Amino acid sequence: MDGLVFRDDRLDAWMEARGLSSAEVADMTELSYNYLYMLRMGRRPNVSAVNVMRIALAIGCTVDYLCNASDDPTKRNPRTQ
Repeated sequence: MDGLVFRDDRLDAWMEARGLSSAEVADMTELSYNYLYMLRMGRRPNVSAVNVMRIALAIGCTVDYLCNASDDPTKRNPRTQ
């Protein structure tokens, strides 16, 4: 599938809309604060699938949304199921 990339802008906007800080999400995902901060700033272009899943579960959106496979943060793209 073309165009699957981690979208730091979507992570940042979704967290902001829910009032979640990097420290809170880091705690929920057991990832470091610095790692989350770097993701939000677009300084970590290669993100493991496991970490994307941890983040998506913690902030309440789909992996597909964070990886540009769906524009709806609550629904999976049928092509990725």
